[in-house]
Amino acid sequence: MTSILVHDWELEVDLAATQAAYANKENCCLCGECKNFRYVTEQMAVSVIAFAAKLGIDLLNPCRINAFEVEGQKIMYTGHYCVQGEIIKGELDAWDIVVEEHCFSLMNEGDVTKPFSGNTFEIAFEVVLPKVVVME
Repeated sequence: MTSILVHDWELEVDLAATQAAYANKENCCLCGECKNFRYVTEQMAVSVIAFAAKLGIDLLNPCRINAFEVEGQKIMYTGHYCVQGEIIKGELDAWDIVVEEHCFSLMNEGDVTKPFSGNTFEIAFEVVLPKVVVME
């Protein structure tokens, strides 16, 4: 386990187990909205990529994702990533970390869709991204 401090969050994270859980890409959704999410996310700012890497999560492969079209050729995405480890300190269910266009919050819901081998917590996200991939 690695102690990680991110803003006001103090987390114990098993980076190797988290990265291993995200290594399997077989269950990635292939709908137009998810393809758009991955396409735009691949081009994210370095700060967002660094945030995810610090926690061992794969930004392109969330555990849960929802898409809602909004005005102006944009899509609002909500969902979460799972991390193997424990929350030591941090307010739950509050959008308290903003990195570029992403809002992140800690959750302790236990909605795990990847093969983790220990305790997990969730990092929820909300982001509005441009619609650039043709939807099917």
